[in-house]
Amino acid sequence: MVELVIVLMVGGVLMGIAIPTISPVMNNFQARSAQNSFVSIVGKARAQAIERGTEVRFYVNMAGDSAWVEGDDGAYRFRDRNGVDLQSTVGSIEMIMTPRGFARGTSSSVTVRFVRGSAQSEVTLLPLGQVVF
Repeated sequence: MVELVIVLMVGGVLMGIAIPTISPVMNNFQARSAQNSFVSIVGKARAQAIERGTEVRFYVNMAGDSAWVEGDDGAYRFRDRNGVDLQSTVGSIEMIMTPRGFARGTSSSVTVRFVRGSAQSEVTLLPLGQVVF
């Protein structure tokens, strides 16, 4: 019985040391995961526009930490799924993907940051719809 208590105490001490080290790594992982999801959503809007031969709208709402493609089931909520805040110099983005795979509706580049704790990741949306890491 004493051995079991000692093993549990050593395990507890090791967990106490490991958890603070893991937290920044997890924050960085979640920020990058949100970044990858965002890029996928932009790509989905482009692919749908090309496939359908019609314009498809892509929206980003910074206040709601969400992004969606018009006509989809719902928005991807970064705060709920990744615990990440979206930040940008603009409050919202509406980008229209054309059947040729280019975007219109934006006249300048927009940088979107994905922030969780001290970790952050970012992408820049260029006026033609390209995403730059």
